[in-house]
Amino acid sequence: MDVLPLPEKSALDQIFRYDPVTGHLHRKKRGDAIAAANHHQVNVAGVMYVKARVIWKMAYGYDPDIVDHIDGDNANNVLNNLRDVDLATNSRNSSRHKRRNGIPLGVGFNKECNKWCAYIRHQGKFIWL
Repeated sequence: MDVLPLPEKSALDQIFRYDPVTGHLHRKKRGDAIAAANHHQVNVAGVMYVKARVIWKMAYGYDPDIVDHIDGDNANNVLNNLRDVDLATNSRNSSRHKRRNGIPLGVGFNKECNKWCAYIRHQGKFIWL
């Protein structure tokens, strides 16, 4: 996944103040707006960055791969709710998508046995249970 590298930690520390209790990110200069139309992003020198990634870089000093919100709430940027994960881990923690046809996720028609069966998908392959 191609993501723009974040500015240096020192630059972010000059622009923002992070409140670890509330998880809120504030600009240090009074007149600067922190949010654009999407309140999960911040504008730094004309470039939009995901707020959770900025918080991670300020706390740990390195660019995370993907910042996952453990509780699934993208507005909860308290540091102990954030973790640096790979795409596969982040996908497993995502909310379940509803299927349009009403059939539960993980259930499909197995043509080999001509029955509805449960399945899991692992590393791109279907495993019928």
